[in-house]
Amino acid sequence: MLLRQLFCVVILLLGTSLRLQSQSTDQFYQRPPDAATIYQKMEKLQTLGTVMYMAAHPDDENTRLISWFSRQRKVHTVYLSLTRGDGGQNLIGNEISELLGVLRTQELLAARRTDGGEQWFTRANDFGYSKNAEETLTIWNKEKVLADVVYAIRKFRPEIIINRFDANSSGETHGHHTASAMLSLEAFRLAGDPKAFPEQLKEVQPWQPRRVFFNTSWWFYGSHEAFDQADKSRMINVDIGVYEPWSGYSNSEIASISRSQHRCQGFGSELSRGSSIEYLDLLEGDLPSDKNDPLAGIDMSWNRTQNGQQIQQSINQILESYDFRQPALSIPALLKLYKAVSSQKSNPWQEGKLVDIAQLISDCSGVYAEWTTSSSTGICGGTVQSKLDIIQRVGPQMTVHRLEIVAQGIDTFIDQRLLANEPLMWSLSGTWSKSSNWTAPYWLLEPQEAGLYTVEDPSLRGRPETPNPAKMRVILSCEDVQFPLSLPLTWKRIDPAYGERYQPYAILPEGFVTPVQPVALFPSSAYREIHLKVKAGQPDFKANLISDLPSGWRAEPDTQAIHIPLEGGEQLVTIRVYPPNRQDIGSAKFKLEGAFKPLTKALREVRYEHIPNQYILMPSEMKLVHVDLQIQGREIGYISGAGDQVPDCLREAGYRVTILEDADLTTAYLKRFDAVLVGIRAYNTRESLKYHQQSLNEYVHEGGTVIVQYNTNRGLVCDPSPLPLKISRDRVTVETAPITLLAPDHPGMNHPNKIGPLDFDGWVQERGLYFPNEWDDTFLPLLSASDPGEESSQGMLLVAPFGEGHFVYTGLSFFRQLPAGVPGAYRLLANLIALGKSDKP
Repeated sequence: MLLRQLFCVVILLLGTSLRLQSQSTDQFYQRPPDAATIYQKMEKLQTLGTVMYMAAHPDDENTRLISWFSRQRKVHTVYLSLTRGDGGQNLIGNEISELLGVLRTQELLAARRTDGGEQWFTRANDFGYSKNAEETLTIWNKEKVLADVVYAIRKFRPEIIINRFDANSSGETHGHHTASAMLSLEAFRLAGDPKAFPEQLKEVQPWQPRRVFFNTSWWFYGSHEAFDQADKSRMINVDIGVYEPWSGYSNSEIASISRSQHRCQGFGSELSRGSSIEYLDLLEGDLPSDKNDPLAGIDMSWNRTQNGQQIQQSINQILESYDFRQPALSIPALLKLYKAVSSQKSNPWQEGKLVDIAQLISDCSGVYAEWTTSSSTGICGGTVQSKLDIIQRVGPQMTVHRLEIVAQGIDTFIDQRLLANEPLMWSLSGTWSKSSNWTAPYWLLEPQEAGLYTVEDPSLRGRPETPNPAKMRVILSCEDVQFPLSLPLTWKRIDPAYGERYQPYAILPEGFVTPVQPVALFPSSAYREIHLKVKAGQPDFKANLISDLPSGWRAEPDTQAIHIPLEGGEQLVTIRVYPPNRQDIGSAKFKLEGAFKPLTKALREVRYEHIPNQYILMPSEMKLVHVDLQIQGREIGYISGAGDQVPDCLREAGYRVTILEDADLTTAYLKRFDAVLVGIRAYNTRESLKYHQQSLNEYVHEGGTVIVQYNTNRGLVCDPSPLPLKISRDRVTVETAPITLLAPDHPGMNHPNKIGPLDFDGWVQERGLYFPNEWDDTFLPLLSASDPGEESSQGMLLVAPFGEGHFVYTGLSFFRQLPAGVPGAYRLLANLIALGKSDKP
């Protein structure tokens, strides 16, 4: 019986390439490989070489070139993004900072599944917009990020490196962009030197790329005319607009689909067709002899390996004899090829090519296999019930030789033959090792530096995701050749509307304690209740919840017994917290103690249809803020924009917040609110606002207060202000930049909270962004600030009377400061909300 079970598991693993991408809506890229796709994969066997594209953020990459190198030139293509984009904005939800970085990481992986590239990172954290490379490299810790870049070059051994940005542009563009190009050039010179970062040589060897290019265009020259006149003697030009008859798409269309995966950044792209030229400006290395081929003169054939000529000939013969009607006829030749590559002296390309050949054997055999479970998560030491479905439909008979499930301690010889075109199903039960790694973003498990994630394990650095421990490895044999295939466990369900739906299976801790809100505000010395959500990762979960508060703070009770009968069950826990007599900021820490190691993680989830479900484990902490906060006018209407956490933060401060739908935006309905706030980028993302702007203006004119938070200066659906105002790209990126009160006597600076310099301490990431630089004389600027060496910006907070009411436009980043628990941000926003009260007796 066990033999049959294990046999079923093994075959399942063969269908790795056939498994549907979880929750993907892109049917083109999730279908099983057809005969044309198999042939393209065979063509890629011919090439031993890598191209590395390098930039700073998700969505910086040129998907046209990545797709062209990968799909047209059949070259292994890697995008090295130095950061995960944590400091950006989010057009589709309210995730910011680390959670946004998780979302953008997954969107990058979706883009690479589309254009055929591979994704890699460094430990650098996107700390927000930087105005020069020098600041960026200081905050990042240049030596550590440079080490990560050198390691990536040594690991992937690229023939050429292509920079997205100009290394000589510091102060002219985003500092991260320039820094990425500077680090690329320095790493290009160091990667081949064994004296540079010698500690890496235990895992990788020195490697000197042949060339490094700058992916230039007219945009970097300021105009098409200037670019036409530029010296192009060291430029390579490539027409990337080629058509793929086998897919029915042009390379440009595929690149557009890839770019459209960056949904949270609003990068949905129109599909483009036709000839399109990309320019590569040679920075260092030899100039290619062919001005249309950046890889000219580089031998990427099997000739660079032992007995490579015979292997190259074998691949050519496989391609020449390939039958699109019967791919299985190629299996004998693929088996011989696998054997020949296995017998080679070890080389840098051998392991990857063996994986590719093994998968091609599976593809040509029509193997479909899946290992699924009805549970989405499990725990270390827990048992998982799973189901196996396997079938081999064509080709020479295969035998399951051995099965390995490392995380369950299984390594079993099977020696079971597969029956032609007969599906097999079996139920299995296994126990995960207690030492299995959690399936959560590894870079968020430890406290981080300001510009650098803490990753102690060198084997994890740069990986896009934490390696999934829930995997099987199957050794198959066909004729006299044995080869391995692997498959992760997946959570499968049948949706009544969509049919089969898949998600990766996750291994998590036994339990979590997650604060409902990241910040608890105490505007007085009275106690208040905080709420924690305890979730059980196992049945009959018993533990003591222990609260650890800073000196002067008190929790009642500080220890509380927890019992949750069902796995996945939740219990909402309420604790009274008493602040100290003084104003103070501290951090409450929580843990669960029971028949397991202390559990100190909170669970955050990121769920969207276009990415796999993400389980993020972060320290179970809550910021405690005892602040002198006075509020007047508690009824708030909130018009949501691109997504932010401001409504929840306002509720935390004591306001009653109503989320306003389009039907609510009438002057009569709005009059019930003391103020109406408009969420970030609402005028960029909410098309319907143009139909309701008149009602908002009338609400202000009749005595209301409207506060509009930042919008970008492109793509406004209508004017956000009843008075003339022009939004610019001005911003203050240094969060500690001194603030000048331009109108210290204005009610916005005095009522009901007296605003002073201390209210601008502790701000995070930035002061603000997209400030207006022109406005009607009716507006009064209340604040000014500047980044070092720049002129002061007075457009960060503008207030104007309009009729009987007040209109406020602000680029201050309240959407970042309030969730971070910055006291002064709450006090200042409370004053703006109270403007309608300050001038009434």
